[in-house]
Amino acid sequence: MCSNAADYADTMPRSRRRRTGVMLIVGSVATGLLVTGWVAAAQTGTPATQLASANGRTGTQSGVSLAAAASSGLTITSLNPAIPTPTSGLTIRGRVSQPATQASGSATGCSITIALNRTALVSRSALASVTTSSQAAQRRFAAAETLGTTTSNPTTGEWEIQISASTLRLRRSTPAGVYPVTASAKCATSASFAATVVPWLPSRKTFKPSSVVMLWPVTISPARALDNAWDDQTLQGSLTSFGALRSLLNAGSAAPVSWLIDPETLDTLALAAGRPDSRGQTRSNLNGTTQTLAQSWLDDFTRIAGQTDVFALPRSMPDASLAVRGRVRTWVESAQSTAVRDVNTVLGTPAAPAEVVTSVVSWPCPRTPRCINRKDFAALNAGTAKPAITVLPDSLAPATGAPTWTAGALTMLPIAGKHRALVTDGALDAVLSAGAGISEPAMLRQRILGEFALISLERPNSPRTIATTIAPGVPTQAALAGAVAGAEALSLAQSAGFITSTPLSSLTTGSQPLTARSVRITRARGSSAWLREVARARISARAAASLLSQPDDRDLWRAQADIAATNALSLTWQSQAGAQQAFVSAFADAAAARRGGVRVVTAKRIYLGRSSGTIPFTVINTLNVPVTVYPQVTGHPFTRISLGTAPAVLNLGPGERQGVTIGARILGSGDITVSFLVRGVDRHLISTPASTTVTTSAYARIAGWVVAGAFALLLLLLVNNIRRQIRRRRSGEAGDGHSAVMDVEP
Repeated sequence: MCSNAADYADTMPRSRRRRTGVMLIVGSVATGLLVTGWVAAAQTGTPATQLASANGRTGTQSGVSLAAAASSGLTITSLNPAIPTPTSGLTIRGRVSQPATQASGSATGCSITIALNRTALVSRSALASVTTSSQAAQRRFAAAETLGTTTSNPTTGEWEIQISASTLRLRRSTPAGVYPVTASAKCATSASFAATVVPWLPSRKTFKPSSVVMLWPVTISPARALDNAWDDQTLQGSLTSFGALRSLLNAGSAAPVSWLIDPETLDTLALAAGRPDSRGQTRSNLNGTTQTLAQSWLDDFTRIAGQTDVFALPRSMPDASLAVRGRVRTWVESAQSTAVRDVNTVLGTPAAPAEVVTSVVSWPCPRTPRCINRKDFAALNAGTAKPAITVLPDSLAPATGAPTWTAGALTMLPIAGKHRALVTDGALDAVLSAGAGISEPAMLRQRILGEFALISLERPNSPRTIATTIAPGVPTQAALAGAVAGAEALSLAQSAGFITSTPLSSLTTGSQPLTARSVRITRARGSSAWLREVARARISARAAASLLSQPDDRDLWRAQADIAATNALSLTWQSQAGAQQAFVSAFADAAAARRGGVRVVTAKRIYLGRSSGTIPFTVINTLNVPVTVYPQVTGHPFTRISLGTAPAVLNLGPGERQGVTIGARILGSGDITVSFLVRGVDRHLISTPASTTVTTSAYARIAGWVVAGAFALLLLLLVNNIRRQIRRRRSGEAGDGHSAVMDVEP
């Protein structure tokens, strides 16, 4: 038994290794399967993923690009007119994905049937269900009236059905509402369903249209750090025909929206266009294509700004919640207090009363109402020249009464100061900001038209003003599609008369004042540890400014440090965590390079042949701007060295180097550390001191002479002692003989 136990004990490590190996293999296989599934989902997931990126390269007439291949199932690609009239028919086009065998061998394609459900949708939740759920579409189709049938192209899967007004039978007597239009595709081995809606509001006598304020934020992720460099390819992509910035500009210019512009975005575009930014900076070595696109964008936006509502966003839209937690609230205050001035400067508009931008719109809660408490909220806006308008989600004002309740647009917050809150419609915001999982522009446009119609029909005799917005920040592919479809839908709805577009500037008081009990603003929790890295980089970058000779250059560098730090906190990074960390790392590296821009070079060890001599240093300006430094030299231990006076000031041009020689007298032997310190105009230490170890051999020679002298003296004393002993011995011998003679008695 003992033997068996011993054998088991001997084999235990080996079995554990086997089990560990098996677990690793299984884990690797599982991980591979998960990754493969994720990639497959990313490739065949929601149709929204087929939209072009912000750098878009292909497009459609709606201004948003689509992938050439259709997703699986059935889609409606065109519905014309978007809002039928009693005399208009309806032309519907679409596409169906057919099985590979059928697509290659069948000559008939799929059978397509279009039906209209004569029961109008009565709630926005029902609208969402019908337009996003295949099961809901199938149920509606089963209860719908067939309008027409056709067969899809066996090669492309495309189809078209034209429905006459008499077949459609939407008459003036038909009750106002939102009616589902459903499509069914039956192929040889599969069937699929899709649904969209058509709003039907034939007469204003049955309702009073509500008003919509559509906010149109125009931002990109902060593209520049301290060195004013950016990725030309990314910026250029956002400015091309189907890029994010150009698509937002084109869509917004064709719709009655209220513009919200980020000063940092304007500054980046101004620099890219070869123009000065809001602080007078310019940039050389421009990319010609990017420069042309940026200039065209700025020209178009400047023209729009003179004709419609334009408001400033806080520079880079910093995360107010994170700033408060990290105790850098002043960064947000600065971003808001200078926003109006910066936008007006870039747009080239004069001061009041001809300002294009007169107020700032802040965004403390883009993702959750639990972001920042009232006290901090009030303090953040205290520095703005005019009362700020703050965008808040309607979840802050919980619904009361009917389930179809929608918040009023502008409301007063019960906090200190003259603050106004713009409460947006959360359901509509979600559609505009994420596309509701609908990739086809026509289907997405119809969904938003349905939202607008139901907003007016919720309370047909009590019109109100609601606000909606696309999410601030760089739009995702789905968000870009939602924004473009939303702008088109707003124009169509206003033309049809069932929605009135209202500019943000026309709102003065809230129709739904919030009470203290209904506002639930609390400070969010979370770690701000990474913010310390940003704060350290900002300190380094600001400290480096004191090296510069010109006061204007120093102010500019400090402003750049503040902007870069605010950029690191930007809410536009919320879906780009990796890019944000890369930006922070680049900022920290650039700050360190600036702070170490004046280098001091010296030997690691210097030997002096005497007790006094000189110690050489070389000061090098590696920056591309002139600097003024105030050097200081110290020694340790200071009791054993006396140093000469360093130059009071050194002026170095870009790339220049100067030699500095410091006199020194050393007391005693042993190593002494001599350091050369670089201080700026404020006399604060800028970079790590350059040090050398100084050793003198003078005291070693003196010690040798002392030893030699002592040895010689000792030798002389020894010789003298020997000589005296010999002399004594001789004297003693002579004295003994004389005494004997004298002692003899006669």
